[in-house]
Amino acid sequence: MPKTAAIVGAVTGLGLAVTGLVLAASRRPSRRRAFGDTITMIKGIPHARSSFFETDRPVERVFLFPLPAASGRVQEGDVVTYDAGRGVYHRYDSLWGSRDFPLSEGGATKATVEEREVPPPKTKLQVRWESGRWQKLMKRGWVDA
Repeated sequence: MPKTAAIVGAVTGLGLAVTGLVLAASRRPSRRRAFGDTITMIKGIPHARSSFFETDRPVERVFLFPLPAASGRVQEGDVVTYDAGRGVYHRYDSLWGSRDFPLSEGGATKATVEEREVPPPKTKLQVRWESGRWQKLMKRGWVDA
């Protein structure tokens, strides 16, 4: 292996380790959707729903963070984004502008965690779970199902 590739690999590996450590410390899921989290109402209290798929087994992990300060100001399905630096969820509304909703206990807010099995796609082809998604075996190799 060339020296440059070894150095880049070492630096990249270190960067991933530091990123994982920061995410674990902030109690946020390691993989987030680019567009943000959605609002789900549970017993009349809005919750920010954040989910990600595990890479080694077909499971979707769903985190539900309570946002009691957002009661009456958000609706089911609204999209919010998390600002880790301030410990608040942020929502932009074209009518009211931007609004911030703090977590009930700041950055230490405990999330309700749900795990859901991801069923394999209905196909006669061979399938596998790889890198957080189902794949099927085609003549050209493995492709996303």
